[in-house]
Amino acid sequence: MSSFIFDYTIDQAKDCINEAESQLRDLVSTVFSSIYGLDWENSQAVWDQTTRQKLEVVRYEEKKRFPNQRLSDRLIDYSDILHLKSLIQKNWQYFDRIFASKDKTMSQFDMVAHVVKTEKLAKLRATFLLFGYYSFCICPADTS
Repeated sequence: MSSFIFDYTIDQAKDCINEAESQLRDLVSTVFSSIYGLDWENSQAVWDQTTRQKLEVVRYEEKKRFPNQRLSDRLIDYSDILHLKSLIQKNWQYFDRIFASKDKTMSQFDMVAHVVKTEKLAKLRATFLLFGYYSFCICPADTS
């Protein structure tokens, strides 16, 4: 068995997580737009009222915090990895062709959420994250 050494800094690992989350947001937005239309974020089928209100508060606070910057109006851009997991899990029938398996995908979401939550990215975790999580975001499902 060979081992790999990846010299990533914690900041680089965080950048990778942020990029992967951004790609997931775009993926979810694309899928839901094709199902519910361009105004999908206002569909009752997507967000429960509690989640919608929480994300609206986050969006409002961010816009207040950065009044001179143009920030996104998309609600999904204020979601975190657990919101994304919940959306994909709840609507798995629309994502089953994209991800290899539901159990594996949900497990990877949980691992990333744990790392993000603790914000203690050891080099080993960063290496796993970069090659485990990031690859599941951009690789097509195995159709064999």
